[in-house]
Amino acid sequence: MSFVEFLLICGTIALHSLQISASIPAPKPGQASLVIIFDTTGSMHDDLEELRKGAAFIVRKMMTEEKNPIYNYIFVPFNDPHFGPIFVTRNPQELLRKLDGVTVDGGGDCPEMSISGIKMALTECLPDSFVYVFTDADEKDSHLVPDVLTLIQKKRISITFIAAEGCDSTFKTYYSIAKKSNGQVYKIKSRDTNTILEHIGDTLDEGLQTLKVAYFEGAGAHEFGVDVDKSVKDFSVSVSGSDPNITVRNPEDEISEKAKTVIDLPRVKTVKVKDPEPGRWVVDASSTSGHSVKIAGVSDLKFDFGFSLHTPANIDEASPRPFRGYTNKFCVAPSDPAAIEKFTVVRFFKDDPKNEFELILNMELIDKSKMISCVAFSPPPGAFKIEIKGVDSSGYAFSRFLPTALETSDVTKPQYLGESLEQSIEMAPNTSVELNCKMAGKPEPSIEWMQEDKVIPGVSGDVHRIKHDKEKPLRKYSCVGTNTEGSAKVTFHVTSAQPPQLMQELLKHKNDSAIKLLAGETLEINCPVKGVPDPTIKWIKNGIFISDREENINSLTIPSVKEFDEGEYECIAENDYGNVSLRFALNLEEAPSFTVGTDDINFDSKRNRYVERIKTLSKNIINLECPVTGKPKPDITWFYEDPSDIVSRKFKVRFANGERLTILAANGPTMYTCVANNTRGVLEKVFMIDTLQVPKLINPNSVKIRVKSKQDFSLDCSVKSPDSDNIITWFRSGEILKPDESKFVASEDGYKLTILNTDTKDDIGVYSCLLENDAGSTEKTFMVMKAVFVKWSAWSRWTRCNCHLSLQYRSRYCQYNDGSFADRKDRILCVGEPIESRNCSC
Repeated sequence: MSFVEFLLICGTIALHSLQISASIPAPKPGQASLVIIFDTTGSMHDDLEELRKGAAFIVRKMMTEEKNPIYNYIFVPFNDPHFGPIFVTRNPQELLRKLDGVTVDGGGDCPEMSISGIKMALTECLPDSFVYVFTDADEKDSHLVPDVLTLIQKKRISITFIAAEGCDSTFKTYYSIAKKSNGQVYKIKSRDTNTILEHIGDTLDEGLQTLKVAYFEGAGAHEFGVDVDKSVKDFSVSVSGSDPNITVRNPEDEISEKAKTVIDLPRVKTVKVKDPEPGRWVVDASSTSGHSVKIAGVSDLKFDFGFSLHTPANIDEASPRPFRGYTNKFCVAPSDPAAIEKFTVVRFFKDDPKNEFELILNMELIDKSKMISCVAFSPPPGAFKIEIKGVDSSGYAFSRFLPTALETSDVTKPQYLGESLEQSIEMAPNTSVELNCKMAGKPEPSIEWMQEDKVIPGVSGDVHRIKHDKEKPLRKYSCVGTNTEGSAKVTFHVTSAQPPQLMQELLKHKNDSAIKLLAGETLEINCPVKGVPDPTIKWIKNGIFISDREENINSLTIPSVKEFDEGEYECIAENDYGNVSLRFALNLEEAPSFTVGTDDINFDSKRNRYVERIKTLSKNIINLECPVTGKPKPDITWFYEDPSDIVSRKFKVRFANGERLTILAANGPTMYTCVANNTRGVLEKVFMIDTLQVPKLINPNSVKIRVKSKQDFSLDCSVKSPDSDNIITWFRSGEILKPDESKFVASEDGYKLTILNTDTKDDIGVYSCLLENDAGSTEKTFMVMKAVFVKWSAWSRWTRCNCHLSLQYRSRYCQYNDGSFADRKDRILCVGEPIESRNCSC
């Protein structure tokens, strides 16, 4: 075969491998492996049959899940002296076929290669996987336990052991592994394996987390307080031990009706609570032997954590295990920062009664957007566990146990011992500073320094001193620590410090300027400054710090200024290298307005002026008031006007410029105007003055009126110039007569009085009206008499013939019924002529 043919074959094989790799999708966030590690010795025959049933149930269950938490399935068989081979598939049907093909045989000496099988599976599985070990025998390869514990801590895996009866095994090592991984050992009969697996199928969820876990060497009863936050969808309580018993009480301290028993075996009991209400739940658990209690919940709110020798910029920088021999920073972050209000405390502890340890520390928030919180601590020797506590966004307490117990590890890959991998440094002029790049690692890291990503020749060691460079205000230095295990890089952003400076071109108002505004307008002032480091900005009013302002805001806005807001404003910008300040004076101005004596009813909107009408007596002294206010103080000018002029003309009143004008009322209407003005507007008020006159009747003469029974008649006292100041009073026979609506009805203006349905006995008499105002009064009298009936008398005889005219006459007169002559005013009632003539001859 030629070399070219060899290359072509190798290339084809490599391309085919890449195509296969590219066709396999990567795990989705939260997905893990379902791992089954099974003892294939002959005594596990019944367990294998149960395993097949249980695995089939799990597969069916996972295929119906909307969010399948299982990425792949791993099966590892073991016995003695063999373990493996490992079987990995993403096809659940392939897993079932694999289990159908498994055979059990051999046995006799009970210890098996179980730890080797566990190590093989943990090496291949994803982090946070679901791992279950089925066996009835102790381990034969305990020397591999440290390797298994390291993998458990690295991948954060909890292991559950399903231990069948047989071989008189103690399972001591399995209890130890379960305890350090926050798992449990279920001691069951072979026929109960399927029951356990069906429960496992119901609990497989990517949000499964440990809320509480405890281990007890002897019998006992215990009470656990469980903080259930709003994100917990369900939780289960499992007790592994003889005669297990569980009681669950809700936050109202009542036995919960939601608690349902899902496993009830002689040595295993599990109770599940779906849709628990948030709050403090209480679990009572007991057993008559050594036992474990685990409380696990399902929640979409997950927590990532890690350890670092510096403050990490994000949680991915942190290591899964703490470092031996150093003060570590433990950091934790939620999967959804909006779901929590804060982390409160972290508890580091050991659950070993022979080696007790507990350390509770307050958490410190270092990144609000990601809700990353950290705390510095010195890890204890040996394995320890961690519990985190806090408050969710709805105000409910939460707590979680982190997945496994942890032990310290040596620092191998370089770790920076400073504050953070990204640092900002400000340098004052004429100064120098040391850049620290101290690293930990094994073997000891070598240090290389760079400026602007270019190696600085001849510089080594973990300290590099630099000087201020005014020609290069912004510089970037970095150091890289490297050993055979990896590298770490620290970056220093160096800037030249500058005292605060004003950016004049951005100023809205110049320094020491007086700002004049009307009440209700918006005040906007700013303080544009620059400096290195960024200056802090404070606002002061009249020498007092404005406490309700956020710091470092370079503008001040008051949307609707009031009198309270007047005063001297100052902004002070400062950093470590100096300060600068700006001052502004706010003066409120007001357009002229009247202090008293005006309201909307007196406003003439057409002419945009106020009107005050005054009536007085001629030659009275009148004070015209024009009380105004405003800022600046308005100037006042008075004008005179004669409304009777055809052409309207105003004359300035000389020597009158105050708020009061005193005049002598003229005999007739006059007009005075006060005009108040300042820089903010003009205000005008007109005084319309009219002098009162004595009321003048249209017909002042006394009147006699004859009326008939049941006749209506009216009395008229109308005046030439009606005036609202006139007061009219009616009298009858000298006594005041008050009009009403039934008998004596007054007109709308009161000048006429109508008497209805005359009674010639009671309504006859003397009536009068009295009209008066401040100028005087006038009166009119009405004589109302009963009407008398008239008729013609009989005709007289004809006179002798007047020969000259050839006429003769006869006469008659108008008389009352009693025969007396009728008065002249009544004679019109007699219809016809009093004299009659006719022709005659002599």
